[in-house]
Amino acid sequence: IGPKLTASIGGLLVGIGFFMASYTTNLAWLYIAYGVIVGAGIGFGYICPVATSVKWFPDKRGLITGLSLAMFGAGSMILAPLAASIIQAQGWQSAFQTLGFLLFIAILFGAQFLRSPPDGWKPKGWKPKTNHKIRNSTIEYAWREMLKQKEFWMLWLSMLFGVTSGLMVIGHLASFGLDIGLTPAVAAVAVGAFAIFNGLGRIGWGAISDRIGREQSLILIFLIQAVIMFILSGMGTFVLLVGAIAVIAFCFGGSAAVFPALTSEYFGTKNMGANYGWVFSSFGVAGVVGPMLGASIYDSTGSYASAFTIAAGFCIVAAVIMFLVKHPEHKKKR
Repeated sequence: IGPKLTASIGGLLVGIGFFMASYTTNLAWLYIAYGVIVGAGIGFGYICPVATSVKWFPDKRGLITGLSLAMFGAGSMILAPLAASIIQAQGWQSAFQTLGFLLFIAILFGAQFLRSPPDGWKPKGWKPKTNHKIRNSTIEYAWREMLKQKEFWMLWLSMLFGVTSGLMVIGHLASFGLDIGLTPAVAAVAVGAFAIFNGLGRIGWGAISDRIGREQSLILIFLIQAVIMFILSGMGTFVLLVGAIAVIAFCFGGSAAVFPALTSEYFGTKNMGANYGWVFSSFGVAGVVGPMLGASIYDSTGSYASAFTIAAGFCIVAAVIMFLVKHPEHKKKR
């Protein structure tokens, strides 16, 4: 139905979900209003700008995806203090209603500018390089066809292990900071550093992947994260912790930018929205598994050291998968 209408539906769901959440009287209602309805709306809205921008900029897929997702992260940096100020002044119910209205208007407005390029469109003077590490698919896979390819499942598993690893660490950064003796205010600064470098990583690694290739970039991202996660539990000072967090955040954000570009190169851009939605479903699984696994390990051992070591191991698994995956080669066009 096109990105404009899809994103508009997303904005409507976000607005309705926020408004419903303002009438929360029990946990189940909050799960439905905010978790299900707002979550679905964000899912509708998240994919559209990414899938559309990749089609318009086939020569800079990594960079343009990184820029799109960096803005997604920047939104939370704006929303959090705004929500806090409204809650303090008017209460949480008013905050839900006010933010729901503002988000609905903003998403609906932005959605009107989304449109896919005409078939066969490419930037003036741009010619794909046949001998480059980046190879664009000559086949436009529908999602049902894509699910039959082993390359899809390798991308899915690589993202699953990489994101599970990242969220095992991210979900417990503040608690870890308190464990090593930081004050709540200082620990919050460390977490804030994550948000900044997460956004920078999306742009930086997106641009890097345009030069050295997506698979190579993801291998580097996962290996760097693995090294830092192995030594993270030994970080006993604020400076060391922030430095480690900055590196992890830069790489974690980078993987979020590279996977959409890689999906479009493996399976085409025509059905990018649905195709990347399937790849991105692994993020949803990791979003549940990662933080809960980290919490379970901490409850069992009383320390985050084992959790961080396991997270590093997951990163290595993700890197190995990316080392083994190859661009799908099909001579017969469909």
